[in-house]
Amino acid sequence: MRQRQVRGAILADVLIAVFILSVGLVAVVGLFIQVGQSGKLLSRQEQAACYAAEGMERLRHWGTAEWTAENLADAADSASMQKDGVQFDRTIVLRPRPDLDPLGHLLEAEVRVVWAEPSQPGQLVLLTYFAVDTPMEGLR
Repeated sequence: MRQRQVRGAILADVLIAVFILSVGLVAVVGLFIQVGQSGKLLSRQEQAACYAAEGMERLRHWGTAEWTAENLADAADSASMQKDGVQFDRTIVLRPRPDLDPLGHLLEAEVRVVWAEPSQPGQLVLLTYFAVDTPMEGLR
């Protein structure tokens, strides 16, 4: 009789150990999935940052001789790029800032990159200011 109780106890111990081990393995698999998704998100954010920086460099070098409102307005555009199955849309918007410069010689440049994420849309914005030599009348 004593030997049967020991066998039953060993079986119960093995079942409990297998249950604990399986719960741990499920947690580890979930962690690997989470790390993979975070890696994809970080990769998309990095690509968007590079694409936005490229747009900002386009503005910086567009009017290297002189930054005029007309030169910078020609550089303001919209563009799209496809990378690893993700569509990145970049827009460059220029706005005069009369609240910061009443004479109209300060121009705010915004480079915005948006892309689609499975859970929500991703977005990255770079913002800078240019001092131009002509007021921005009728800037598009």
